[in-house]
Amino acid sequence: MTNFEREPVDMQSINDTEPPEGMIFDPDVEVSATASVASVSYDPNFVVPEPVDREHAWDILHQTPALPYRHWSWPWSRENIMHEDAAQLARVTGSIGLAISYAIQEDVDRVVEICNQTGAQVCLQYSPWHHVYNRYDPRGWPMEATDELSLMSEKCEEVAAMFVTAGALPNTIGLCEFDQEILRNDLDENGNPEPGVPKPDQQVALKEKNDIVYQIFKTHFPDVDVMGHGFGKGNVHHNQDDMHDGYTTTEFYHGNQRYLQKYLIADLVANADEWGLEKLVPSISMAGYYDMFVAVPLPNAYVRGPGSEYAVKWTWERGRNMWHWYWRNKAASTEHGLKTYGPVHRLTAGYLWPYPFNPAHTGYEWHFLAYVWGSLNHKKFENNWVDSLIK
Repeated sequence: MTNFEREPVDMQSINDTEPPEGMIFDPDVEVSATASVASVSYDPNFVVPEPVDREHAWDILHQTPALPYRHWSWPWSRENIMHEDAAQLARVTGSIGLAISYAIQEDVDRVVEICNQTGAQVCLQYSPWHHVYNRYDPRGWPMEATDELSLMSEKCEEVAAMFVTAGALPNTIGLCEFDQEILRNDLDENGNPEPGVPKPDQQVALKEKNDIVYQIFKTHFPDVDVMGHGFGKGNVHHNQDDMHDGYTTTEFYHGNQRYLQKYLIADLVANADEWGLEKLVPSISMAGYYDMFVAVPLPNAYVRGPGSEYAVKWTWERGRNMWHWYWRNKAASTEHGLKTYGPVHRLTAGYLWPYPFNPAHTGYEWHFLAYVWGSLNHKKFENNWVDSLIK
């Protein structure tokens, strides 16, 4: 395996192995992966063209190698799932994001087809407590709490059945992700957040409800890991003793803060070590999305092409510093590398938010391509668009 290839996914058919007890996939259905979408080897002499528009960026994916590490994703739009080049995007990232709340059989059929073609895996997403309950306080069991969990269980059961109908392989679904950003453990006597002051009774109630969410996932997708967004020290929506599968995440959303990354990664690693977590997955935003649409708008947060040295340049550098083997090895083996880049060698996968090639997200395609080619440290040669970003 070269430094630029992802570890291959085990794509054996369900007839090649005995399914575990409780497997949601029907062992009598014969399916096999065709791997009909060829991998793209890294060519250090390749001249990366600058995208002229969105569709041209999709075309460039055909010549773009896969990211060195799998990048899970926020749910793709139906437009992206049905795009003729969707398999190329899945090949590059190693995953397809699918929302449990909105999935239909047509989506699942297409997603399974792409995964069989590429070896990508599905990241299922659900937002518990956002649909019916939608309140901070985790204590008590009003009817809305029961309805919330019933809705989640029904949707998971429906989607699990869709994957069976689509003839999915046992490992087609690689991750269940939930962003529980409603229930808290730090409310004062008036019901207002009091950050940094968790309350024991709220921690107990929060654990109970988060654990049920985890168990619902495991009931319907028993052999799939579950990742809670933000799980780790200091997150008021989770407790250390919540049921989990060893994942912790943090948000790398600010496109304008070049040097913030190393401190965020250091905090992520410290929190993972304190909580005993080994799967570190940063949530990554590109093209200044967070700065432009969530926080305070900043100039040049997303500008296309070589005229945008500021934003796109840092996106290229972020991809390089986090995922290229040379910088990861420097961080792991030298004090200077650790201080300069942070403990990037501890990161195990990425998570893309918003989802890649979001059609409503101006400039994402430029940033995404720069990020991928940055992860390969690709920068040389005249007329190479990526090279213009780092001069």
